[in-house]
Amino acid sequence: MGEMELAVGRIDRPIVAVTGTNGKTTTTSLIGHLLENSGIRRVVAGNIGTPILDLVDDANRSDAVILEVSSFQIETTPSLAPKISVLLNITPDHLDRHASFEEYAECKGTLVKRTVADGFGIYNVRDALVSRIVRGATCSLIPFDAEGGSHLKSGSAASWFDGEALMVSSGGGITRKYSLEGISLEGVHNRENMLAALTVCELLGADSDLLLEGLKSFKGLPHRMELVRDFDGVRYFNDSKGTNIGAVAKAISSLDAPIILIAGGISKGVDFSPLSSLVEEKVKKLVLIGESCEEMSRIFEGIADITRASSMREAVLIAASVAEPGDVVLLSPACASFDMFRNYADRGEQFAKCVMELADEK
Repeated sequence: MGEMELAVGRIDRPIVAVTGTNGKTTTTSLIGHLLENSGIRRVVAGNIGTPILDLVDDANRSDAVILEVSSFQIETTPSLAPKISVLLNITPDHLDRHASFEEYAECKGTLVKRTVADGFGIYNVRDALVSRIVRGATCSLIPFDAEGGSHLKSGSAASWFDGEALMVSSGGGITRKYSLEGISLEGVHNRENMLAALTVCELLGADSDLLLEGLKSFKGLPHRMELVRDFDGVRYFNDSKGTNIGAVAKAISSLDAPIILIAGGISKGVDFSPLSSLVEEKVKKLVLIGESCEEMSRIFEGIADITRASSMREAVLIAASVAEPGDVVLLSPACASFDMFRNYADRGEQFAKCVMELADEK
């Protein structure tokens, strides 16, 4: 039994539970930000950092409780039956703890299946595994698609990207349009996060004009495709939170420029080979760090120009030495950080520090 299990039975407010392999912290934070901007009282807690057990009194004075929920918390909180659940995506991760990827995926899907019958399960219809896992849920399912929406059933609750704007139909036959002009979150992965967050907020009664205002004022979170610097025509992105192959695939796919990729660390038992086609297509140089160097070198040999580095400083200097104007240097490790750093934040901060010192090194 986890601390969340001790808390949820004492909360009588609607609970929104957000899970997925990637994007759940950004989505949870965004929901909290949008609700606050809309004047809706909310508590944000869970895997995002603050234990909900510490906020039970605040939760019962709020209009909604927003929880980021990890696979471990799903397992240890069997009585969690949210009013609204969100399942963003499922890709291999934490296979050092779960017996198999299938077990991990089923665990994620459990959250939607536990959602109360008169509640809502918001899920990524573009992710085939997610779409399969949510079948059998008794709540009302609301799909979102960050890459299109023509396949979604007309008149049904759904949200999608129409090529220019985010479209949200949360029920009642009304579709609201949210322009992306002036919004700092970019890429398919962030459209997923925004579509899920907007659908949640509309279901909770937020005003669409205030939601759009909130989207424009949300600046994203550190270590998640964070632009550190544009130096000598080269952009340096800190995606240190990209600790699994799904996150790295989305980071690489979001960039339309030749990439020098800094990757490596502790592998968590994951096979890196699904990244091979993207690395071959978009990565001009692969700089490897950490314990997984040997494994990653073996997998990407012949499809990428590979160099190993013994420190973050060396990795950044190697990347800068081969980068040309128009290129991108991307830290997106696909691994945990504990072999060389205190945590992913320390890794990202060291990367940013090295990047900011480049002028002194040249």
